[in-house]
Order: sequence, then structure tokens, then C-alpha cells
Amino acid sequence: MSETILIIGDSWAATGHSMPSSGNPVNTLDPSEDLYNLDINFQLKGYEVVNKSWWGAANSDTLASSLLYLKYRPNTLPKIKLIVFLFTELLREIDFKWPPNIRFLPIPKNRSIPISKKEKYGEGVPLTFEEILEVSYQYQKKYVDAIRELCPDVPWAVIGGHAPLYKPEDWQWADFVKEDWKSELAGQKVPACHSLGIEDWIESAFDLDIRERELKLKLEILNIMERLRHIFPDSIHPNITYHDGLAKEIINHFDL
Repeated sequence: MSETILIIGDSWAATGHSMPSSGNPVNTLDPSEDLYNLDINFQLKGYEVVNKSWWGAANSDTLASSLLYLKYRPNTLPKIKLIVFLFTELLREIDFKWPPNIRFLPIPKNRSIPISKKEKYGEGVPLTFEEILEVSYQYQKKYVDAIRELCPDVPWAVIGGHAPLYKPEDWQWADFVKEDWKSELAGQKVPACHSLGIEDWIESAFDLDIRERELKLKLEILNIMERLRHIFPDSIHPNITYHDGLAKEIINHFDL
């Protein structure tokens, strides 16, 4: 049986996701111009692909799903050849659209997560914005560490996708690392932002300086992406040309 490549991430890595130059999603099972997403490139090399990515997911969502898959997959299945992980924004862990879905973040004693400037989740002094980033990262990192412990001999390709890698120095153990693929594709430094999808919470829970800072980052990113529609047709995702290129780069790096 074929060896398995495991893909973890959000919509930047999800099966069937690709954007042609028109900005409309295409069926990548029947692509044009011989361009393929990550899955199909690996399948054409003879590998089984298990893709645990999905649209809008937090890092912990897909890491946890992958950990369960790896923990309980039968020993009779093909061995894992490679793990490909596309990193997304940290603060998807904080989701107040459907309260009280605040994950299981390891909040320090006597601290809390703010829901609004007048309320907080739990008891104690509200965490600062930067502290919430760190708590979210440490929570996600536990899943990464657990997968590495479970599969110590499996190489990783780690890519900062929708958001750049947080603390990139922590990822130097990986065999293939792209700290900030978005900036690489853009040909310029795209500001790092881990709150793109949770502006409602930022608006309600933090003071004006934080709100203005995060909004400014978001607008800078949107302006860059709008100018680069030939690369990011929907102003969010790279088109299939670049998924195809990333897959081939990984294939060459690992001699797949």
C-alpha cells in the first residue's frame, strides 16, 4: 500500500480549494492547465493523502483532529511519510460568535479572557491582547508536541499561510519551514496579524488603542491583497498556480 501524507491547516490547505485567476473556486479534481492543489500533486506521486484541513478552522481544530487520527489509525494502514502543516491566525481560538465557545485555553490562575470592556470570561484580571496571543499559541503547541511524540520519525513541512508563524524560532526543528508564505507570494512584507477574523470581539473587548492598531493592520493587509488579485483572486487565498508550486517545492525538498 502507498505511504500516507497528512495535511493539516485551514482553507489554505483544504482539499478541493483552489482559486483560478477569475477568483471563483474550481473543481481541482478536474483542473485546467495541468495545475493541481497539494493533494493531487502528492497523489500523482503515488501517495495516499489524508487532508484534515477545513475552511475557517483554528490551528487547534485541525491539529486535534489529526492527533486523534494518528492515535487511532490501524497499524495495518500505510506509514506516515510526511506531515504538511499550514499555520493560520492564532486568535481563531477565541470565538465569541457562539458563546461560550472559548475552547479550553490554559488560562493562568486569577486571570480571565475579556468578553467586553465591562465583562470578562471567568474570574480574575483580564488578560492583555498579547497575553491571549501567547496563551493561544501554547495551547496549539501542545497538540503539535503530542503529534511529534506520537510520530517521532515523521518529517514535517511547516508553512505560515493565512498568518505567519508565531515565534518562528520555535519551528526550526521542522525539516521544511516557510515562515511567511503570504509575504513570499506578495513579493513584499505583509503585516503580521492574528485577529483578521474576529474584529467583532476586538471591537467589544479592548480599548481604543488596540482596536485602532488591529484595524490598521487589517486594512494594510486588505489593501495589499486587493492590489495583488492576480495572486490572491478573492483577496484572501492564493490561486492554484501557487498551491501547485508549493507542492512541487515540497516534493523536491523531500525527494518524494
